[in-house]
Amino acid sequence: MILRTLDPPVPHPDRSEGWEPMQQRVGSTMNLRVLIRKALFASLFGWIAGFAATLPFQVIEVVRASGSGAHAVVALLLWTLFSMLVGLYFCAFFVIPIGWMLPASLICRHRVLSITAAGAFGVLLAAIRLHIWTAADHDGISPINFFMWAAFSCPFFLAASTVYTRSCSRKS
Repeated sequence: MILRTLDPPVPHPDRSEGWEPMQQRVGSTMNLRVLIRKALFASLFGWIAGFAATLPFQVIEVVRASGSGAHAVVALLLWTLFSMLVGLYFCAFFVIPIGWMLPASLICRHRVLSITAAGAFGVLLAAIRLHIWTAADHDGISPINFFMWAAFSCPFFLAASTVYTRSCSRKS
């Protein structure tokens, strides 16, 4: 009886077509071109998530600071361009190197940890970049900047990590 429970599971006969073990489906190494394509695709979704999370705050700020409708449109277009450049920066300096250093099989085995760590990294990155620990010495601008960048980078890295882990679990 005990030996029978240690046998590997047999796939359902109806689903046996196309069934592959996880080790065959997820490679431990990835071609650099495929890695860059997956990282760019994940970063696009990360940018969309970060942009959507910060857009209401930016609209409020633009309406408050601009004098006319034309200035508001230009300011929102500049925010869109700037946030897209920051998303490409995040992709080039963080998403691609992490995907290059960590094998896809490790990322797929620890999906929840990978996605959670990416969100925490986004908040930590904003805190380190803006020196949030010196916020008491500033006039209140540093905490506002921290919350804005944390509101962008945390959803960026959460969405990018989610999309990247899903794309790594599929065949290239």
